[in-house]
Amino acid sequence: MPNYGDKKPKAPASAPAFPEDVSMTGPSRLMWTVQTVAKALEVSDDYVYGLVQRREIPFVRFGTNIRFHYSDVRAYVNRLRDASLDDSAPPAGGRR
Repeated sequence: MPNYGDKKPKAPASAPAFPEDVSMTGPSRLMWTVQTVAKALEVSDDYVYGLVQRREIPFVRFGTNIRFHYSDVRAYVNRLRDASLDDSAPPAGGRR
């Protein structure tokens, strides 16, 4: 086991978690930026902008800024998961 002395290794950067309890996240975590959503979903910013353009995910516009409520992002992921379990439903993006 390596000896780090007084220095501990840095934890790897991780995507924002989907919290179970909103009250534990604070108001700053309720609305996510395009970049935060992209990081959480492990996709590019352009992919998220495409979701917005196709109206596949709910968003709020503050002037030119786009924000997402974390529960809408979670619901989007749940819809994708549910669709993947249903063989009769076409996958997101209309591709089969």
